[in-house]
Amino acid sequence: MFAVDRISLPLELPPAALWQAAAAAVVRWVAAHGLAMQDVVVLLPYAQLLAPARRAFAAQGGWQPRLHTTHTLATSLAPPPAPSAGPSGQRSSDELAAAALLRRQPWGQAWRDADEPAFMQAAAAMLDCAWQLGQGAQARGPQQRVAYWAQVRSELGGGAGPGAVERQLARVAAEWAALNSQQPLDALFTHRPAAWVCLQAGGEDTLVASLFAQAATPAPGVPGLPCLVLDTDAPAQDPFAATLALPAPRVLVCDNLEGEAQAAAAQVIAALNEGAQRVALVTQDRLLARRIRSLLERQGLALDDETGWKLATTRAAAALMLWLRAAATSAPADAWLDWLKAGACPSHHAQGLDALEALWRRGAQLGARTATPGAAAALWRWAEQALAGLAQPGPRPLEDWLHALAGALAGAGQLALLQADSAGLQCLHALKLVDHAGGDPSFAELAQATLLDLAGFTRWLDATLEATLFLPPPQPAARVLLTPPARALLREFDAVIVPGADAKHLGPADIAPGLLGDASAARLGLPHRRARVLQQQQALVQLLRCGQLTFLRRRHGAQEALAPSPWLLWMALLRAQAQGTPWREETWQPPLRSIAAQLNARPAPAAAQALPASLSASAIEALRECPYRFFATRVLGLGEIEELEGDADKRAYGTWLHAVLNHFHTRRQPGADDPATLLEAAQAVSHDLGLDATTWLPFQASFEALVAPYVQWLHERDAQGWQFRAGEVPLEALPEAWGGVRLRGVIDRIDDKPQAPALCQLIDYKTGALSGLRKRVAQPLEDTQLAVYAALVQANLPAAGALRASYLALDDPAAPAPAEHGDVAATAQVLVQEIGHELQRLRQGAGLPALGEGQVCDTCAARGLCRRDHWAAS
Repeated sequence: MFAVDRISLPLELPPAALWQAAAAAVVRWVAAHGLAMQDVVVLLPYAQLLAPARRAFAAQGGWQPRLHTTHTLATSLAPPPAPSAGPSGQRSSDELAAAALLRRQPWGQAWRDADEPAFMQAAAAMLDCAWQLGQGAQARGPQQRVAYWAQVRSELGGGAGPGAVERQLARVAAEWAALNSQQPLDALFTHRPAAWVCLQAGGEDTLVASLFAQAATPAPGVPGLPCLVLDTDAPAQDPFAATLALPAPRVLVCDNLEGEAQAAAAQVIAALNEGAQRVALVTQDRLLARRIRSLLERQGLALDDETGWKLATTRAAAALMLWLRAAATSAPADAWLDWLKAGACPSHHAQGLDALEALWRRGAQLGARTATPGAAAALWRWAEQALAGLAQPGPRPLEDWLHALAGALAGAGQLALLQADSAGLQCLHALKLVDHAGGDPSFAELAQATLLDLAGFTRWLDATLEATLFLPPPQPAARVLLTPPARALLREFDAVIVPGADAKHLGPADIAPGLLGDASAARLGLPHRRARVLQQQQALVQLLRCGQLTFLRRRHGAQEALAPSPWLLWMALLRAQAQGTPWREETWQPPLRSIAAQLNARPAPAAAQALPASLSASAIEALRECPYRFFATRVLGLGEIEELEGDADKRAYGTWLHAVLNHFHTRRQPGADDPATLLEAAQAVSHDLGLDATTWLPFQASFEALVAPYVQWLHERDAQGWQFRAGEVPLEALPEAWGGVRLRGVIDRIDDKPQAPALCQLIDYKTGALSGLRKRVAQPLEDTQLAVYAALVQANLPAAGALRASYLALDDPAAPAPAEHGDVAATAQVLVQEIGHELQRLRQGAGLPALGEGQVCDTCAARGLCRRDHWAAS
């Protein structure tokens, strides 16, 4: 029997020197045992260490040992085991199998029917537990598995009480995982090299420890093998105490995430400028890493990224989700536009896309999609056909959904685009959209047996992409490597930058509770909190081997203050106690340069040759309030794009109320039940517009409160002899003084008196406050809208005679209440005359200055265009 030999390599050796010392130690050990070097297997923690190990052994001369990781060696020794009834290790199929397994339990189907989201969470937790237990089985030799599973069953036994449901799920997971009688790495336990050697970095590998224990112990007819552990770690009792012999790193402190990202990027660039050929960015803060990456790429630096990010966050995954959201029965117009604009719309339907969006933004309802004209109709027919395979109602097998999605993508030409994109190709493989079996024969059976509706298929697809890591293609020529801490150990870097060195990202992380619990995991020899913390500490100590090491942290997160990393504080305290020279933190100061302030002048563009062909009341109001606002909205035609979907607002309520009152008055019959007729008009308009009753419930309640007082007011007007003449009347005029510019508008309502034909009243419905309306008409020359309407009536209805005009407040506690204009006819004449003078000035080249005064600026959509907040003092 051989004892497992152990050689500890000095922690103060930098990676290059460490590899030379490790190779020399192996050569001496092999020679002492009289072995042939080419028959010795050296196991490394991960594949990226193979290259420096080969260089180190080549420098020793002679034969090299066989250098492997556990996975590469097992793959070279034997094919993977045949699929069994246990977990396959592929998330897409194992999640389906876990849910199916739970449904077969006596209580599982009832749980799913009662609370499907909780049931699916339980299935995911059971899958994670099964994987954890399976990894524990793999870390033990086949001869130890029976005892291991017996220990697991004993640990998970127990009756009712707290945690009974979790223990029951864990027992199901254990029995499921135990069905895998063979593990992918079992070939290691039957392999017989001349000797085993492993390099330990970042903590002990349970699988290697089990392998060495079995190999060193002789069995009947089988002698033990020499085994050597090259230990590069610090002592496990106090890893940080060993850092006293290492050079102190540099620690930079920044204010916030943006400052930390800029500081990290600056450190990388500085290291490269100083001649560094390989710089490592080591971080676990993915958001920070993305920002650093964008800053470096802006400078033309390429990064080789080994950390990856969730496949669900890629553009390819978003494109797939848009297909399913657009296929939903209740898909809003926004979902359709997002889907079509994300690449689904063929190039020959580009005009149809613009036309369809324009129609919807003008108020065309979703129920009337098929009635859209021209190019929009052609696009709509194509879109309906493209989504037909996904829009079928009811549940169907997952396999059918995958075929339907793959067919839809192929028909739209997007399948080839996804296959040409690295993230898209990973999406297709993760979802089995290219090869439904995907190397996993059990998946086809599960996909055929799993019934899902569109919402369920969408959830499955989203969860699968969320659980899959996207790794961008490697860039060997890149000089900057973005890698997690566990993959930076013992690699040769000229500089190492570690952003995110705060308590949240570099310290004992909170571990999500699992079905096993930390105590049970420790008793079963599975990864537990203390073991994970020790591995993280060892990885941090290993980083200190690099002579040029910089930690960065920020003082503030998004909504909280961030403390320094407790591990860095620990090491700094040890150094202060031993040497009296603690690590010093430096506040990072970005390189600044002085730039003279250049404030913008107040804009006053001219538009002599670009005046609009017609003006409305709102256009004239814009010209009077701020000429630049008129320039932006009427001359340039700029405007805010309204949301297609969303809660109804005040403006939408006003539009609806105008339509209801016009519907009521045009159909009102003498002697009819006016309140009932008015409510029927509201229902008819809501139905014609396809409005959702839930969204409009608050406005419907306000309208019902208005019905009785409005009818009472109307009856009083009837008694005064007023009659409804017309509603929503579009009129145009061509004032002589305007030089060809037309005046246009739509009058909400015109009333007259048959007994007094020379009298006419214009009414404009308003949902604003009555006080504001009365303030507006108190100064007649300041009111624009009623004056414009009066000018239109004078030009088009000369027989109307004397004019009266008023606003009618409909959304005020006193509603309905009028605010009458005192002398609207005279105001209309003054308005037409003065606007004519103004148009003449503009044609002669007068500017349209931004006034920047009053309440107009507070809500002006063109404020960012005129740069009101950046003007020079005048």
